[in-house]
Amino acid sequence: MKEIVIIGNVGRIPQVKVNANGKGFAEFSVAVTESDKSATWFSVLLNGKPKVLEYLTKGKQVYLRGTFKAEIYNNAVAFTLYAKDVQLLGTNPDKENDLEDRK
Repeated sequence: MKEIVIIGNVGRIPQVKVNANGKGFAEFSVAVTESDKSATWFSVLLNGKPKVLEYLTKGKQVYLRGTFKAEIYNNAVAFTLYAKDVQLLGTNPDKENDLEDRK
């Protein structure tokens, strides 16, 4: 099984949806910056409705770990990450230079 760890910025806030089996999941996008002009985008799927969703705002830096799938659409590669672990990164406004770790 292919597993990947990425650190990137939320591009679209999570949308909570329900699949055909009635189970909830969240979908959002994350950009991993490779240079000033280049980024790789991931569509992220996360089962359930973990508490971290309320803190995932556009631009927020996140650490993600999970399995992934790459598919080709119209001569472009589309990456989907099935997240198992999500952690917020960055400073906490109340405690400068602390890591926020909310699951």
